[in-house]
Amino acid sequence: DGRPANRPGLAGEFRDLTRTTDVVEFNDVPALETALRDQQIACVVTEPVLTNSCMVLPDPGFHNALRRLTRAAGTLLLIDETHTI
Repeated sequence: DGRPANRPGLAGEFRDLTRTTDVVEFNDVPALETALRDQQIACVVTEPVLTNSCMVLPDPGFHNALRRLTRAAGTLLLIDETHTI
């Protein structure tokens, strides 16, 4: 539903991570622009291709927009490939 949620398997983490987490749908550049507009997002964490829920490929130009927008906002961009195919 587009909202962050704490999961039971988050061992040792006692803070409510939903208070400091935003969710932006993959490939949604306008939503990313909105989220980064106030320059309060420290880090964007994503995968180059989403592989945990079928296979979601980036739209043409998405990664370029992601890099451009995070740089403009002073936000760290962390691209983590969790699966090797």
